[in-house]
Amino acid sequence: MKDPSNELKAAFYTALNGNTTLPVYTMVPDGVDDFIVIGDCTLTGDVAKDRYITDNTLQVEIVKTYRNQGSKKAVDTDSNAIVGIIRNAFASTVTLTSFVVSLVVIDGMNDFVEDTEEFKIYRKIIRFRLIIEEK
Repeated sequence: MKDPSNELKAAFYTALNGNTTLPVYTMVPDGVDDFIVIGDCTLTGDVAKDRYITDNTLQVEIVKTYRNQGSKKAVDTDSNAIVGIIRNAFASTVTLTSFVVSLVVIDGMNDFVEDTEEFKIYRKIIRFRLIIEEK
C-alpha cells in the first residue's frame, strides 16, 4: 500500500494556488501574516485481496492577522471559497498519478481567535475526508 499524502497535498496546492486571495503554502515562511497552509494528512488503510483503499483526512488552515481589530467574516468567506474550489477540482479536473479519489467531504471545521496586544489572529482549520483507492 502506497502513502497518498504527497499526491494529495500536491493536488490541493495545485487546486488552490492562484485561485484564492491568499498565498498557499505547505510550509509557511517567516514574516507572512495572511495565508493558507496545507497541513497534516492522516490515513487508515483497508486491504482487500484485489485493492488497497485508504480513508484519509487532510487539513487546510486559513490564517488572517489584523492590527487591533478585524473580522472573522473574511476567514469564513475564504473558507467557503476553499471548500468550493476543492469540491469542484476533485469533481472535474484533479487526477492523481497513483490513486483514484472516490469521495471528498468536509470532516470538520474549527475556528480559533488569538488576541494579543498588537494583533488579532483569526484561524480556521478545514478537515477534508477523502476515500482513495490505489491504482
